[in-house]
Amino acid sequence: MKNVLKGLWVGSLAVSLLAGFALAVRAEDDKPMMGGPGRIERMKEKLGLSDDQVTKIKDLFKKKGQENKPLRDQVKIDMDTLQQKVDSKASDGEIKKVLDALSADRQKLESARREIEDQLKTILTPTQQAKFVLSMKERGREMMGKWMKNHKSKMNKGNDAPSDPPAGDQGSPTGN
Repeated sequence: MKNVLKGLWVGSLAVSLLAGFALAVRAEDDKPMMGGPGRIERMKEKLGLSDDQVTKIKDLFKKKGQENKPLRDQVKIDMDTLQQKVDSKASDGEIKKVLDALSADRQKLESARREIEDQLKTILTPTQQAKFVLSMKERGREMMGKWMKNHKSKMNKGNDAPSDPPAGDQGSPTGN
Protein backbone atom coordinates (compact mmCIF):
# COMPACT_ATOMS: atom_id res chain seq x y z
CA MET A 1 0.00 0.00 0.00
CA LYS A 2 2.86 2.39 0.83
CA ASN A 3 4.32 1.85 -2.66
CA VAL A 4 0.94 2.54 -4.26
CA LEU A 5 0.58 5.81 -2.33
CA LYS A 6 4.13 6.83 -3.16
CA GLY A 7 3.45 6.01 -6.82
CA LEU A 8 0.29 8.11 -6.78
CA TRP A 9 2.13 11.04 -5.21
CA VAL A 10 4.94 10.87 -7.77
CA GLY A 11 2.36 10.47 -10.53
CA SER A 12 0.47 13.52 -9.31
CA LEU A 13 3.72 15.47 -9.26
CA ALA A 14 4.47 14.38 -12.81
CA VAL A 15 1.03 15.47 -14.01
CA SER A 16 1.53 18.83 -12.28
CA LEU A 17 4.88 19.25 -13.99
CA LEU A 18 3.34 18.45 -17.36
CA ALA A 19 0.65 21.00 -16.77
CA GLY A 20 3.29 23.56 -15.85
CA PHE A 21 5.04 22.86 -19.13
CA ALA A 22 1.91 23.40 -21.19
CA LEU A 23 2.95 26.87 -22.32
CA ALA A 24 6.70 26.41 -22.24
CA VAL A 25 8.60 26.33 -25.51
CA ARG A 26 11.85 24.87 -26.73
CA ALA A 27 13.99 27.92 -27.39
CA GLU A 28 16.33 26.13 -29.75
CA ASP A 29 13.67 25.24 -32.33
CA ASP A 30 10.77 27.59 -31.51
CA LYS A 31 8.42 24.62 -31.04
CA PRO A 32 6.12 24.38 -28.07
CA MET A 33 7.03 21.59 -25.68
CA MET A 34 3.41 20.53 -25.49
CA GLY A 35 1.47 20.46 -28.71
CA GLY A 36 4.38 19.90 -31.05
CA PRO A 37 4.98 21.56 -34.40
CA GLY A 38 2.19 23.78 -35.63
CA ARG A 39 0.99 24.89 -32.18
CA ILE A 40 1.06 28.57 -33.15
CA GLU A 41 -0.78 27.83 -36.40
CA ARG A 42 -3.46 25.90 -34.49
CA MET A 43 -3.74 28.82 -32.06
CA LYS A 44 -4.07 31.20 -35.01
CA GLU A 45 -6.90 29.14 -36.44
CA LYS A 46 -8.75 28.41 -33.17
CA LEU A 47 -8.39 31.89 -31.70
CA GLY A 48 -8.61 33.92 -34.91
CA LEU A 49 -5.21 35.57 -34.39
CA SER A 50 -3.97 38.36 -36.62
CA ASP A 51 -0.51 38.13 -38.19
CA ASP A 52 0.69 40.78 -35.71
CA GLN A 53 -0.60 38.70 -32.78
CA VAL A 54 1.10 35.58 -34.17
CA THR A 55 4.41 37.44 -34.37
CA LYS A 56 4.06 38.75 -30.81
CA ILE A 57 3.16 35.29 -29.47
CA LYS A 58 6.07 33.63 -31.29
CA ASP A 59 8.42 36.24 -29.84
CA LEU A 60 6.96 35.74 -26.35
CA PHE A 61 7.28 31.95 -26.53
CA LYS A 62 10.83 32.17 -27.84
CA LYS A 63 11.90 34.64 -25.15
CA LYS A 64 10.26 32.71 -22.30
CA GLY A 65 11.53 29.42 -23.69
CA GLN A 66 15.09 30.71 -23.54
CA GLU A 67 14.57 32.14 -20.04
CA ASN A 68 13.02 28.91 -18.72
CA LYS A 69 15.40 26.43 -20.37
CA PRO A 70 17.77 26.21 -17.38
CA LEU A 71 14.85 25.47 -15.07
CA ARG A 72 13.40 22.83 -17.42
CA ASP A 73 16.86 21.27 -17.67
CA GLN A 74 17.08 21.19 -13.87
CA VAL A 75 13.70 19.48 -13.65
CA LYS A 76 14.93 16.82 -16.08
CA ILE A 77 18.03 16.29 -13.94
CA ASP A 78 15.91 16.10 -10.80
CA MET A 79 13.57 13.58 -12.42
CA ASP A 80 16.54 11.43 -13.46
CA THR A 81 17.92 11.70 -9.93
CA LEU A 82 14.53 10.72 -8.51
CA GLN A 83 14.40 7.68 -10.78
CA GLN A 84 17.90 6.68 -9.68
CA LYS A 85 16.96 7.07 -6.02
CA VAL A 86 13.84 4.96 -6.44
CA ASP A 87 15.68 2.30 -8.47
CA SER A 88 18.46 2.08 -5.88
CA LYS A 89 15.90 1.88 -3.06
CA ALA A 90 17.27 5.02 -1.42
CA SER A 91 15.95 6.07 1.97
CA ASP A 92 12.76 8.06 2.24
CA GLY A 93 14.86 11.00 3.45
CA GLU A 94 16.98 11.01 0.29
CA ILE A 95 13.91 10.68 -1.92
CA LYS A 96 12.15 13.46 -0.02
CA LYS A 97 15.06 15.84 -0.73
CA VAL A 98 14.68 15.24 -4.47
CA LEU A 99 10.89 15.56 -4.27
CA ASP A 100 11.27 18.85 -2.39
CA ALA A 101 13.60 20.16 -5.11
CA LEU A 102 11.09 19.08 -7.77
CA SER A 103 8.30 20.80 -5.90
CA ALA A 104 10.28 24.04 -5.70
CA ASP A 105 11.10 23.85 -9.40
CA ARG A 106 7.46 23.11 -10.22
CA GLN A 107 6.45 26.25 -8.33
CA LYS A 108 8.96 28.26 -10.35
CA LEU A 109 7.61 26.79 -13.59
CA GLU A 110 4.07 27.58 -12.48
CA SER A 111 5.13 31.16 -11.85
CA ALA A 112 6.72 31.31 -15.31
CA ARG A 113 3.52 29.88 -16.83
CA ARG A 114 1.49 32.59 -15.09
CA GLU A 115 3.83 35.24 -16.50
CA ILE A 116 3.26 33.87 -19.99
CA GLU A 117 -0.50 33.88 -19.44
CA ASP A 118 -0.37 37.46 -18.16
CA GLN A 119 1.61 38.56 -21.20
CA LEU A 120 -0.74 36.65 -23.52
CA LYS A 121 -3.61 38.64 -22.03
CA THR A 122 -2.00 41.83 -23.33
CA ILE A 123 -1.85 40.31 -26.83
CA LEU A 124 -5.24 38.56 -27.02
CA THR A 125 -8.71 40.11 -27.05
CA PRO A 126 -11.11 39.04 -24.26
CA THR A 127 -12.88 36.65 -26.68
CA GLN A 128 -9.55 35.13 -27.73
CA GLN A 129 -8.57 34.80 -24.06
CA ALA A 130 -11.80 32.92 -23.36
CA LYS A 131 -11.21 30.57 -26.30
CA PHE A 132 -7.64 30.01 -25.10
CA VAL A 133 -8.72 29.18 -21.54
CA LEU A 134 -11.34 26.75 -22.83
CA SER A 135 -8.82 25.05 -25.12
CA MET A 136 -6.35 24.70 -22.23
CA LYS A 137 -9.05 23.12 -20.09
CA GLU A 138 -9.76 20.56 -22.80
CA ARG A 139 -6.01 19.95 -23.25
CA GLY A 140 -5.69 19.28 -19.52
CA ARG A 141 -8.46 16.70 -19.70
CA GLU A 142 -6.78 15.01 -22.65
CA MET A 143 -3.43 14.91 -20.85
CA MET A 144 -5.00 13.48 -17.69
CA GLY A 145 -6.86 10.85 -19.69
CA LYS A 146 -3.69 9.75 -21.47
CA TRP A 147 -1.75 9.68 -18.21
CA MET A 148 -4.43 7.65 -16.44
CA LYS A 149 -4.70 5.15 -19.30
CA ASN A 150 -0.93 4.66 -19.41
CA HIS A 151 -0.56 4.60 -15.63
CA LYS A 152 -3.36 2.11 -15.07
CA SER A 153 -1.99 -0.29 -17.68
CA LYS A 154 1.43 -0.17 -16.03
CA MET A 155 -0.05 -0.60 -12.57
CA ASN A 156 -2.25 -3.51 -13.70
CA LYS A 157 0.89 -5.37 -14.72
CA GLY A 158 2.02 -5.11 -11.09
CA ASN A 159 -1.50 -5.82 -9.79
CA ASP A 160 -1.36 -2.66 -7.66
CA ALA A 161 -3.72 -0.51 -9.75
CA PRO A 162 -5.16 2.46 -7.86
CA SER A 163 -8.92 2.69 -7.86
CA ASP A 164 -9.04 6.50 -7.95
CA PRO A 165 -7.11 9.08 -9.99
CA PRO A 166 -4.70 11.45 -8.21
CA ALA A 167 -6.36 14.21 -6.22
CA GLY A 168 -6.67 17.67 -7.67
CA ASP A 169 -8.53 19.52 -10.38
CA GLN A 170 -8.28 17.36 -13.45
CA GLY A 171 -10.19 19.70 -15.72
CA SER A 172 -7.55 22.32 -16.26
CA PRO A 173 -3.79 22.62 -16.04
CA THR A 174 -4.31 25.96 -14.37
CA GLY A 175 -6.61 24.53 -11.71
CA ASN A 176 -9.49 26.75 -12.87
